[in-house]
Amino acid sequence: MKFDKYYISESIKKNLALMGFKRPTNIQYKSIPSILKGEDVLAIAQTGTGKTAAFAIPLIDMIHREKSSSRSYGIKCIVMVPTRELAMQIGEVFEKLARRTKVKAFACAEAPATLLSLFSAERRTPDSRHYLGNRVPL
Repeated sequence: MKFDKYYISESIKKNLALMGFKRPTNIQYKSIPSILKGEDVLAIAQTGTGKTAAFAIPLIDMIHREKSSSRSYGIKCIVMVPTRELAMQIGEVFEKLARRTKVKAFACAEAPATLLSLFSAERRTPDSRHYLGNRVPL
């Protein structure tokens, strides 16, 4: 199956083509449809198999379809990772996949207190009152 056959935004399909991707990897093939349906997915795969794109593609597509404009306020998704390097690497993939969509992606590799001040400064919308982890209300 090719990315052209997936029910995702044309902008994302163009971004995938510009990145040189024509067909999903095994992990992407198995996870993207499930994530698009709103199902939880737990997957393990080797380095370099496309795990980041496997969850970034459907996340960006869902946010893109939900937003009324690229200037809509509120944080829609937070991806937390254990290292600065991984945060920057995942951020780059999100930025490339989100080009020409209504999604603004950025990587932030800061201490938790700095993140909390960033989130509290964000304009609040009904869906931005989620919790970061189990303990810290935004």
